[in-house]
Amino acid sequence: MEVFSINNIGFMQGRLTKALDKKLQFFPWDNWLNEFSIAKNNDFNNIEWTIDTYNIQNNPFFFEKKKVLENLKHSKLNISAITCDFIMEQPFYKNNTNEIDSLDFLKRTIDSCEFFGVKYIVVPLVDNGSIKEHTHDLLFLKLQNISDMLSKNINILFETDFSPSENLNFIKSFDNNKFGLNYDTGNSAHLGFPFLEEIIFFKFVKNIHIKDRILNSISVPLGKGDFNFRGFYNFLKNYKYTGIFTLQTARSPYDNDLKNLLLNRDFLINLNEDKF
Repeated sequence: MEVFSINNIGFMQGRLTKALDKKLQFFPWDNWLNEFSIAKNNDFNNIEWTIDTYNIQNNPFFFEKKKVLENLKHSKLNISAITCDFIMEQPFYKNNTNEIDSLDFLKRTIDSCEFFGVKYIVVPLVDNGSIKEHTHDLLFLKLQNISDMLSKNINILFETDFSPSENLNFIKSFDNNKFGLNYDTGNSAHLGFPFLEEIIFFKFVKNIHIKDRILNSISVPLGKGDFNFRGFYNFLKNYKYTGIFTLQTARSPYDNDLKNLLLNRDFLINLNEDKF
């Protein structure tokens, strides 16, 4: 069985759009439809939708559902997951003054996922969204209050900056029929967590972000950082992981993001043939 294939490697929305104000990730307002066409022409089947705070009230995932659905069908694209960067930017579980009600937009995200048939909602508990002991209880309480909205087909997946043992204890505190984990290879490399120490929580992982980073430093092309992709491949092969891999890779310094994305996809596929 091949671990990586064209069919199970998707990309993060916005990665086919020129970087905006040096941002790594954002919703591509002027180019989102064009990204669909580019994906179709380059045999991508899966896209992970990005929702950030900017102009969130007009994000087409909420307000242009028919248009989105028609273009998904035309492009033969599937939305594999939703990444809620708006929660990371303005966390509802921290006692600060937010410009938006991110919990309310999470509820709207769940409603739209029902419409589109999206299974996974990624909540990034990293960077500005990182949680400590004093915010954990509030996060847990507020999510418990909306858990009834989650059908058996929709899971909220947390992406955290916890150590392996902390991550395991954290996810065990939730209803695992409705909550799980998103694994990010770049975050693990950046934080210095060898994936062999992280397999203790891997049964809760349902979505994987692929990128490479240098320890305590920036994202770099796959294979140029500190993540052990060959070892990870061997683990996944034995584990028989069947989910989607989302390319969330470093951007091209020359604004050639499509070429960059295809090179990274080839890097993964070549692992099947031991070309690493």
